Amino acid sequence: MYSTATNPMMSYYPTTQIQNDFLQGRYTYNDVPYPRQQKPTTTDVEIPTTRRKSCTRSFCCPCCMCFPYWMRCICCFFLLLFMAAAGLAAFVATQFKVPSVDFYGLTDHPSGLPKYNKTNETTFDINVGLRIGVMNPNMAGVSFEKIKTTAYYPTAPTRSIGGGELNNLVINSHGTTNFTFPFHVEFDASKDEEQNMLLDISQRCGLTGGEQKDLVVNYMLTPTIRIIGFPISAVIKDTVQVPCPPLGIFFEPSVAYYYQ
Repeated sequence: MYSTATNPMMSYYPTTQIQNDFLQGRYTYNDVPYPRQQKPTTTDVEIPTTRRKSCTRSFCCPCCMCFPYWMRCICCFFLLLFMAAAGLAAFVATQFKVPSVDFYGLTDHPSGLPKYNKTNETTFDINVGLRIGVMNPNMAGVSFEKIKTTAYYPTAPTRSIGGGELNNLVINSHGTTNFTFPFHVEFDASKDEEQNMLLDISQRCGLTGGEQKDLVVNYMLTPTIRIIGFPISAVIKDTVQVPCPPLGIFFEPSVAYYYQ
């Protein structure tokens, strides 16, 4: 008989074993114990370490399960940082209001240049300052890296006759920022092949006997801001009126009578 004392984890139940005695021509039936494995308890089984840590490893960044745990933590940090930045940008964009720009007229050039300057017999300059106010109703200020203008005369809309530039301008939040923009215009009769600009200036300034009017100058304003190291620019087109130079200073009287 078998003894179960050697292994308490096992129990036995009787089975029938058939022995064949070929020489004697008979069969013998013997009952022998058959071992049956008992179901082990949970206290007898050691849980692997990797299985116990699977929940904590899956908690951070479940979309990068193929990466090591430390790499998933880094990916999770940058993912949350990106989501926070995107949410802040979306909030600012939804709350953004377009600032209003007001033109308060002309003043002296901020660099102290003379208002009228004759460089030669056919060329004269006009140097003025544009008084501008910007009302910013937003919670965040705006910093312009550069604001550049290019001036064109209506009779020659593709040829530049001057402009101006202003660097590092900061527009305050929830308030009005006033500044003077430098504006320089150069009239050169030698570059006016068809004399259209000279004729228009003569008529507007009263050299042909008509009523004196201001000169109309078209300009293209290009403000530039820098976001995350990348410059972003926009184009604004408008007109400005500048006063005529004193009569008889920049043109000979014969020029005016030539167009009568």
